[in-house]
Amino acid sequence: MCDDLAMIYVGAKHGFSAMLGAFLMDAIDTYDKYLLNLTWGGFDTWLAGRIQKHFTETTGQPLVWDDAIFDLIHFAAKRNDPPINLSSSHRRLIQVERGSAEPTILNHWRFLQGEPVYDIKLGFSRVPARDFYRVAHARCRAAGFEVREPVFIKGSVQSR
Repeated sequence: MCDDLAMIYVGAKHGFSAMLGAFLMDAIDTYDKYLLNLTWGGFDTWLAGRIQKHFTETTGQPLVWDDAIFDLIHFAAKRNDPPINLSSSHRRLIQVERGSAEPTILNHWRFLQGEPVYDIKLGFSRVPARDFYRVAHARCRAAGFEVREPVFIKGSVQSR
């Protein structure tokens, strides 16, 4: 699964606050590997289960239904059409890449807002932003999200 696409899906479907929640869960997934007291299955899985249980007990229904989780996984799967081979770490999402003025996670939000995005390299394999956002745009359209075709910037120069 492509974490970057997962963030974009959550942001497109539920907005900026939910996207930041997914970003936080990704951080927990990344950093819980370095804790002295490990949580079996990961602290992120434990926390998600705890939130889901609390929400179900409080409201009588889950915060997230299984079919919504399936939709997210389907959207973010690397081998779906069009395929993408992007693997990022939390570090890459918070990093300000060369040629950008803000962290990658905020570049993803710019994309969802239809604002120009920085023409940077993404993830461990340094996937060009043009390739990634072309895939993200195609998947957003296939999922029924209204997202503009990305416009790329480097410094103050805009290009399509």
